[in-house]
Amino acid sequence: MDLDAKPIANPVVVLREEFDNWAVLFNPDTADAVGINPVGVAVWKLMDGHHTIAEAVARIQQQFANVPGSASEEIRAFMA
Repeated sequence: MDLDAKPIANPVVVLREEFDNWAVLFNPDTADAVGINPVGVAVWKLMDGHHTIAEAVARIQQQFANVPGSASEEIRAFMA
């Protein structure tokens, strides 16, 4: 995925925020569910079609401590 892409989260998937900024992504069509940590929640919320991947990476680097150098690749993989 290109860093200039502006991804949009799957509109079918439901984000259910739980405690301590963790969440569950649930697809009612397939009954698939996955838990995501606070970084994943922040990335999911940036997948709105308005933020580029590069902007999302920069926002995560500002918002969280100890972001690894592989953050760009990991965020792109998550968004894909």
